[in-house]
Amino acid sequence: MAVDMEQVKAALSPEELDYPRTAKQLGAAALPHLEKIIGGSDTSLAAKAAYLAGLIGGADSAPAVAKAARSSQATVRIAAAAAAAHLPAEHSDAVLLQLVDDADLGVQKVALRSAPATMSDALRSRVSALSRELTTAAPKAKAKAKVKKAAKPARKAKKRKK
Repeated sequence: MAVDMEQVKAALSPEELDYPRTAKQLGAAALPHLEKIIGGSDTSLAAKAAYLAGLIGGADSAPAVAKAARSSQATVRIAAAAAAAHLPAEHSDAVLLQLVDDADLGVQKVALRSAPATMSDALRSRVSALSRELTTAAPKAKAKAKVKKAAKPARKAKKRKK
């Protein structure tokens, strides 16, 4: 079935998108259009397009998801990380290797959750390292927040004295 850009944009327009149904309806014919949307300026639409491309699946989806993984927008990279879970292992591996090292913590966390059970040694190494970093960073962040919260009343009391 031939699909044009307007049909793809219309399918992506609902606030609550039924991704599995839309992926099945549009199929691989929508992938070139999804890739163009991913490169566009509408971040929300690009994120939806990235995830939908992943759900369409197969090797043909990989270039669109890889493009989303290189986006300057964290929201689109998060969608790429989630979409990578639906790609064949040989394609998800390359995308996830890039995203586990992303500067955005949200991207990293979704990339970790999307890592397949069978992954390359390189990805396994990065996933293990990031998991350790996040596990040790979380208690430190909580402790720092507790100290900051405890110090807040003392600072307020000091201000009142002045």
